[in-house]
Amino acid sequence: MHSYRTNSRHTFLILALLTLLVLPNFSGAATSSRQIKQSVEREVARQLKVQNIVQQKGQRVSYKVARVDPRLRLSDCEAPLSVDLGTAKLLGRVTAKVECHGATPWSIYVPLTVQVFKKIVTLRAPATTGKLLQAQDLQLSEREVSSLTQGYFTQINQVSNKRLKRSVTMNGVITPRMIEEPKVVKKGDEVMIIATKGSLSVSSPGIALTDGRIGQQINVENRASKRVVRARVKKKGVVEVVI
Repeated sequence: MHSYRTNSRHTFLILALLTLLVLPNFSGAATSSRQIKQSVEREVARQLKVQNIVQQKGQRVSYKVARVDPRLRLSDCEAPLSVDLGTAKLLGRVTAKVECHGATPWSIYVPLTVQVFKKIVTLRAPATTGKLLQAQDLQLSEREVSSLTQGYFTQINQVSNKRLKRSVTMNGVITPRMIEEPKVVKKGDEVMIIATKGSLSVSSPGIALTDGRIGQQINVENRASKRVVRARVKKKGVVEVVI
């Protein structure tokens, strides 16, 4: 019985020694997951300031760095950790590359998300194609805008008195592609043609030969001369020809 215990003790000691020989030596200092995360957070905060992506009236900025696995055993770095965010615009999903350039170099990739929230123009109720939007149809709602690649508006007066080119659901975001100026001149309308040259201007009555929106060029017939000219719509009933 005694002999069995002695052999067991010897076997245990041999296994323990073998384990120490085979496993890597992690007894030295290591860079903690907290250090890595804090380094990324500092660089994100710095870059946001450089890119002027900051908290301000009508804008809220939030970022979240992913959890770094605390089980990682990365050697202690004598030099400050290097963080490369690898993107020109710090918005949406970003991957930070964290590197140690010390005696025992290493690198690790840490994902993070940067979100910008703004008050932007949305619809109070569903609206169909062709609707002329009024201020009462619109509202300002906070939205995360980094994913709104087609654009948005931040002021109701940028959208009111515009016509919808497609149907939009309730609380839907209004983008520049969804709206257009309404037609203020229609084919057959009587219009006033203003011909300008420098500081001089002459007006004459005409007939619109096509529909037109503000800023658009249309064909207009001069009622007196019967001549057809290209004129730019200035407002309802008025077009301009620059000579």
